[in-house]
Amino acid sequence: MKQGSIFRQLLVPVLLIVCILAAALVSVMTAMFISSYEKDIYEKEQGQSELMAGQISTFLDGAYSVTEGLAVNPSILTMRTDVQTPILADCVARNTYLELLYIQGTDGMQTGRSSGELADRSTRWWFTQVMNEQKAFVSKSYYSVNTGMPCASIFFPCMMPAISLAYLLWI
Repeated sequence: MKQGSIFRQLLVPVLLIVCILAAALVSVMTAMFISSYEKDIYEKEQGQSELMAGQISTFLDGAYSVTEGLAVNPSILTMRTDVQTPILADCVARNTYLELLYIQGTDGMQTGRSSGELADRSTRWWFTQVMNEQKAFVSKSYYSVNTGMPCASIFFPCMMPAISLAYLLWI
């Protein structure tokens, strides 16, 4: 009888130790799997992020080149609405990712626009920045007032002898 009693007394602690060891092993294996899985996901997302950043950079470089080409176009530099407007409208038609192109004089009044009515933009932050710094820049992304879609703008000053013009591109 004593032998059965000792077996029963040892059985419960041994089973308890085995269960604790099994639970610890499962916990350690789960933690290792999760860590490995998180690392794998991070590496894949890193690669996708780098690819997307490269594509965005290439896209913006192309849009910047379009803007730069217009900024030195002699017809654009005439500051004549009847000359500028068809060129800007054609440029938007050929580059469907562009939403709006327009040219402004140093007074902030638009002189040419790919679509819509000419307006005074002399109080806008970007106009002031272009006029003060006299260098091109790309805005942070924001939502377009016209379409509600995410966009960014490229602001490029057009330089003529004795006249500085703010040229604005909305994409």
